Amino acid sequence: MKNNLIIKLIAIIAISIGLIVLLQTIEFKIDERSQYKNAAKSSIAQGWSNQQLVIAPILQLTLQKKFTREVFDKNLKNYVIKEFSETWSEFHLPETLTISGDIALQERYKGIYKIPVYEADFDIQGQFLPIAKAMEPGHQIISAHIISSFSDMRGISSIPTLSINDKDIIFRTGTKNQLLGGHISAQIDNFNPNIQYHFSMQNKLRGLDSLNFVPTGKQVSVTLRSPWQHPYFIGHYLPDSREINKDGFIAKWNMSEFATSIQKVISHCNNDNDCRGALQANSFGVGMHNPIDIYQKTDRSLKYAFLFIALTFVIFCLFETIKRIQIHPIQYAFVGAALALFYLLLIALSEHINFGLAYLIATICCISLVFFYLLFVFKNRTAVLSISSGMLILYAMLYMILKSEDYALLMGTVLTFASLASLMLTTRHIDWYVLTNKQETRNIDS
Repeated sequence: MKNNLIIKLIAIIAISIGLIVLLQTIEFKIDERSQYKNAAKSSIAQGWSNQQLVIAPILQLTLQKKFTREVFDKNLKNYVIKEFSETWSEFHLPETLTISGDIALQERYKGIYKIPVYEADFDIQGQFLPIAKAMEPGHQIISAHIISSFSDMRGISSIPTLSINDKDIIFRTGTKNQLLGGHISAQIDNFNPNIQYHFSMQNKLRGLDSLNFVPTGKQVSVTLRSPWQHPYFIGHYLPDSREINKDGFIAKWNMSEFATSIQKVISHCNNDNDCRGALQANSFGVGMHNPIDIYQKTDRSLKYAFLFIALTFVIFCLFETIKRIQIHPIQYAFVGAALALFYLLLIALSEHINFGLAYLIATICCISLVFFYLLFVFKNRTAVLSISSGMLILYAMLYMILKSEDYALLMGTVLTFASLASLMLTTRHIDWYVLTNKQETRNIDS
């Protein structure tokens, strides 16, 4: 009778709701494992170094001017002329700035988690033009320093070397929180504002996740090389050219002060304003961690879980209707649970082996279990082979979606549309009213 059909439909809906709860629990577990990995990354960063943001050498001048002013003397009860002085700092950009860096990747382990870290070996060259013409009369240079700043000073693995006009100068730790905070400073003795200063700096820097630079030059050229095969370029400026292959990547940036407006940012620093945010906003660089890790891939695959379960249930209903095979709601629940646990098995395996291999093993286990179980439910090997083959195709297509970053939405939409179209074409000749009446007749006769 119709009541039996309604009761079974309600039971299937209740099972589906229960499976949704199970899938949400698995999703929570995936998020939890992802947080464990982030905690492991933070632990490694404490002993290694964090992301690095580098400000290449800038010329810092300490200037002074003397002036007289008429002030009132309380003792003399009269106005007198007194001499005063004012001291301030100015930052000057190099006319040209060339950075060439090689980034070597290493791996650090925290428990089962493998975190990539890097050590960059880069060479910086540039020149400062004479500044005498830009100085106002009466201004006196008290001191001159070359400063370079790093967001995480712990990453400086060896003392940087600096050569100015072929003369080696020693870097020392900065005494004030200038620019980004941590910085090193080298004093230029007997600074002459009428000559050019050419500089060359070599540095080794450790970091995690990304290496970024601030384009502190009127004309900037940066070249970065690394064996890392999955770079992603970040910041305010993308590279002019890049080459990525199985041997790694090489990327090149070229920019001028007209594009960066860095001189305007530096002028705010001259006025003692906090310029850290503005400098960071002008930064650029490369990220060296996998933008889509196993947890993101598994979470993306989980978005299609209910679609797979719903398709399986629909196929079961079709077999019940067309082949007159009775399937108990508990059997629906068992098959749905097997399909849901695929994702938990996937994340558990992928934490220890390659994601592709983990996906293959989880797929084989899930489909084999369903195949074996359905042999006893349907008692029809051909039908079970058809269902298992369909599941195998669906999981293969899902894996292709996970591997594709740019076309994931398109492929997912095509998969959903193709599944619906297949069901509609398969059932296009079915007269559902006739089937319902037959079902009622069978129930009355029994």
